[in-house]
Amino acid sequence: MLHARMSVANLPNRPAILRKDFILSRYQILESRIWGADTILLIVSMLPEALLRDLYAYSLELGMEPLVEVNNAKEMELALSLPAKVIGVNNRNLHDFNVDMGTTSRLSEMVKEKDVLLCALSGISVPQDVDKYAAEGVGAVLIGESLMRATDTSAFIRQLLTLPEPTSLTPSWQGKSPLVKICGVRSPDEAVAIAEAGADMLEKVSEAVRTLRFSTSTPSDSSNETPNLPWFTAHATRLSSAPGRPLIVGVFQNHPLADILHAVAYAQLDIVQLHGSEPTDWARQIPVPVIRVFHVGEDGKGVEGITRGGAHQFILLDSVRKDGSGMSGGSGQIADWEFVKTVVDGGEIRLFPRLRPPRPRPRRLRPADTAVPEPAVNGATNGHIAAATPPAASAPPSKYPLPIVLAGGLTAENVATAIEQVRPWAVDVSGGVENADGTAKDISLVKAFISSVRDTHYS
Repeated sequence: MLHARMSVANLPNRPAILRKDFILSRYQILESRIWGADTILLIVSMLPEALLRDLYAYSLELGMEPLVEVNNAKEMELALSLPAKVIGVNNRNLHDFNVDMGTTSRLSEMVKEKDVLLCALSGISVPQDVDKYAAEGVGAVLIGESLMRATDTSAFIRQLLTLPEPTSLTPSWQGKSPLVKICGVRSPDEAVAIAEAGADMLEKVSEAVRTLRFSTSTPSDSSNETPNLPWFTAHATRLSSAPGRPLIVGVFQNHPLADILHAVAYAQLDIVQLHGSEPTDWARQIPVPVIRVFHVGEDGKGVEGITRGGAHQFILLDSVRKDGSGMSGGSGQIADWEFVKTVVDGGEIRLFPRLRPPRPRPRRLRPADTAVPEPAVNGATNGHIAAATPPAASAPPSKYPLPIVLAGGLTAENVATAIEQVRPWAVDVSGGVENADGTAKDISLVKAFISSVRDTHYS
């Protein structure tokens, strides 16, 4: 249950997690809640009435409205007396295991005009079953065996529910020029000039920039429902279409969390960039979106756990300095674009063809066998990603390329090449747009850099 919950926890409109089990005690209900279930199954036919009422009430105490399963009119009357709000009619009789698809149809009359979500359980395998139940007022179906047997689960669900094919699996930020982030801004005048040049993000807190931003921003269209996209793809998509730029970014490298929180409140930062070895969980305590920097060395190390969502919202890849510190930035060192491209192409989520493994033979469990591994991350475990190496030739391309901010040695002369090769979501520059003595940004170089980015598109 924990792995199932974690696999969907980052979706903006995630599905609920049901523990479809034989629930006999309060302990199981508490256990279910602790390990990520949103609701449980209570089967009327297997529970004495007093225990059923107790378990139903206890589930409500924990914030879970149970799915109460019935098979006949007497059980339906008991379920309605609880009063259950979600009732499932099992078309399979649990005493003789015969399936009668008319069971749900007959009992549906008992919940008409009542505040009940009726579910049809068992035996549903074709669209005609779903259409028939929908016409009778059934609000949900539970699919088990048919889904398990399907070779393509997504296609099967679309066919069963008569859903259209997805219009596009391409994140909305793809096919556009990357966003531009300018680092190391030193003065309000410089910040305003960079903002007017068209930068999307800059590292300078300035009342002048904020005034300029709000005087030129346009309202966003929030009418559309947020689609379920992977964690980083969803955040990149939202920021790409958000109004009110440039966003003000505060960069911190191994500062205390208290200092970061103070700076966010005092300087009204829009985004925080963690550029050191800060704990991942800090992002959950910072009240604005967080860019996490991954320091990529020549050996390809530094991207462990890069696809793990749920904490920071954005990813920046920068080249490691050669001073042995393990940190990145400020050296003008160009990142290994070929390697970074494998990380981007590896994607946030990789879907592999479903293979039916041979039935394993029973074996005695040793203590080591009982350990629960961490949920898989991009095809690997323990946070080490498959994207750190080029995807296997037999693996299908990822539907969701990993949206990254590319940094490290970028200039107006090479940024177009970098974009065409790596295809990042955004690019970050500092030294590449400095003046000759390194004391300020050369606005002509800033404009040339932004112009080069805006002129570069990829499909």
